[in-house]
Amino acid sequence: MELTNPATERALLGCIFFDNRILDELSITDDLFSDELNRKIWQEVTKARARGSVANVYEMYLRLPEHAKYIATLTDGWSPNAKQYFDDLKELSKQRAFFDMAKGIASRVKDGEYSASLAEYCEQSLTAMSENAETGYKHVSAIIPGVITEIERAHALKGELSGIPTGFEKLDAMLNGWQPEYYVIGARPSTGKTQCALNCASSALNAINRDTGVGYKVGFFSAEMSATSLIKRDISDRSSVDHSRIRSGFFASGDMDAIQDAMAALVDKGLFICDTANITKTQLISEARKMRRKEKVDIIFIDYLTLIKCENQNLPRHEQVSEISLALKGLCRELGIPVIVLSQIKRESTGKRPSLADIRESGSIEENADVVIFLHNEGADDKAGNVDKISLIVAKQRSGQCGDVPLLFYKNKMRFRQAEVDKWD
Repeated sequence: MELTNPATERALLGCIFFDNRILDELSITDDLFSDELNRKIWQEVTKARARGSVANVYEMYLRLPEHAKYIATLTDGWSPNAKQYFDDLKELSKQRAFFDMAKGIASRVKDGEYSASLAEYCEQSLTAMSENAETGYKHVSAIIPGVITEIERAHALKGELSGIPTGFEKLDAMLNGWQPEYYVIGARPSTGKTQCALNCASSALNAINRDTGVGYKVGFFSAEMSATSLIKRDISDRSSVDHSRIRSGFFASGDMDAIQDAMAALVDKGLFICDTANITKTQLISEARKMRRKEKVDIIFIDYLTLIKCENQNLPRHEQVSEISLALKGLCRELGIPVIVLSQIKRESTGKRPSLADIRESGSIEENADVVIFLHNEGADDKAGNVDKISLIVAKQRSGQCGDVPLLFYKNKMRFRQAEVDKWD
């Protein structure tokens, strides 16, 4: 079977020259063009568009005068079938990618690579194919159209969130929602970091994705707590039934109605949980790629960093953590979605406001993170000790402001809510 079709490539270029609006409707990329000259013409099309010019036959004459005769033939026999041409070339591009992956596997087997490494290579290749990711360098003209799209989208939103809602209005104002960046949320033990992440995940599930018209899809990795325990916590928040009563079974019939309603609502949400005990870095990354490729998750939470196992146990612990953190940063870049990782901070920092130096095990965690957030317990807000005052501290943000978000943690209901003050004293 032929894996190329230069004639269809020429036909698609001809459609573009007749109507540049096709470029806004179809996600045309370099990998669709296997013929060297067709690809060269396509690259000139992207350069013309990046400069605001119309990409037509005349413009291509000026840019590639040595190929004028060939360019003139591209509009011969034109037909309005751009979508069909695009679909056919996309299929061929995927088949070529599979063929290249097969060759890569064969080469690695011949070189004696182990099965775990081969599996990781396959997962990475499949994810790249599903996300239409391109590797290697590219000319700036190929990047500018995407930048223009993001700028135009931000302009169209006119101040509305461009990212996924966090569930906290003041935090959304700082971050503009969860962006496709690498976040680290640090806290001392028993501060509520898992529950805060669950509340943020629930907010994403309940928010409407503008692109799909339904709630965002969430992947949640829990190396510390079972999926059953996580769901019980989320149900407590959704139903307003005390978590202790759900665990013990001492609740009234009215509580059961609220619990069933909460479970029914949760079943319809796009929540995917991996609670594999002693999960390794490679396993986690593989599962995350599957979640993104198969389930189209929009955001991933990982609880928590220092419970992930490094395959190379001979390394010092701080180097293992550095390796894991760097791999998760790479995963975020690869998948193009927000990745939020929880981390413990040093116990010796107890009693004082946390700083970037307090993240446990490795300074590279802070270095790799695009955003670092801390949860700091400011003390009880009620005499019974059921409500804690929490400062959510944005301590580092590469692309925005830092500051505090005052929260109240209702421990019985497993619920964080933004407090009606500017800052805890």
